[in-house]
Amino acid sequence: MIQVNTALGPVDTAALGRASVPEHIPALTADVRANHPEEWGSEEERVADAVEKPRALAASGVRAIVGPTVVGLGRYVPRVLRTAERVPEPNIVVATGPYTYDDVSFFFRRRGPALNQAPGAEVPDPVVEMFVRDVTEGVADTGVRVGMLTCAIDEQGMTAGVERVMRAVAAAHHRTGVPVTARTHPGSRTGLEVRRVLCEEGGVDPCRVVLGHSGDTADCDHLAELADAACSIDWIAPDVMAFLPQWHHLRIGQEALPCVRERGVTEERITAMLTGNPRRLFGTADGPAGSGG
Repeated sequence: MIQVNTALGPVDTAALGRASVPEHIPALTADVRANHPEEWGSEEERVADAVEKPRALAASGVRAIVGPTVVGLGRYVPRVLRTAERVPEPNIVVATGPYTYDDVSFFFRRRGPALNQAPGAEVPDPVVEMFVRDVTEGVADTGVRVGMLTCAIDEQGMTAGVERVMRAVAAAHHRTGVPVTARTHPGSRTGLEVRRVLCEEGGVDPCRVVLGHSGDTADCDHLAELADAACSIDWIAPDVMAFLPQWHHLRIGQEALPCVRERGVTEERITAMLTGNPRRLFGTADGPAGSGG
């Protein structure tokens, strides 16, 4: 049985049920939290607040959520773990990957590929090892193993930093089998760049890739092009969704269901988007979806 890493341990994909991709667990970057704690407030109050949305989702039938909050967005796995312990359902899938739209952080700027400029140098990218360790061993000392790799590209396009992270994500995917979510900018059609670097050049199966925010557009031709490539698209506008034939590549949030039903999207499509598609993302017939199984 294929398994997926969650905050409370691996679960079978068959147990995922309805899944919501993505859902951010409230966070604040560590440097702000450490230097300006007044911006965050009481940790207990924050955890209590973080519990409410998963609890509401579970009450509506959602059995799993994917939290794409990563380094650069304020990922703090101890809080995710505390949240998950208070609401063991839905399962929470944690992600890894430094979030950048432009350059990598100062910490990585003089490490790895940057050193390849020296004659004869071939330095591996330490980012890959960090991703793999998060999947296979867990984040820091939490014991929480991640179940999703994350990268991003915005209207700046495929900058050197974005490409470095994206290629590192592809390498980590091949070593772990964990799927990928890539935050895109539909206005500049950067989902096509993700397809090129991750899938065509990086060898990642498009079926294992979610193009985040690519659905924030009414450009049906662009959406159809991405879906034709077998990439998954999240947050499709209900008005657009009803007219896209590639519904088996689309994802929606639970809160969109009333609008979707009003516009005539069938229950068959809804079930596929909330249940079948996430299972397809996290596992394929020929192998595991991560280190859990």
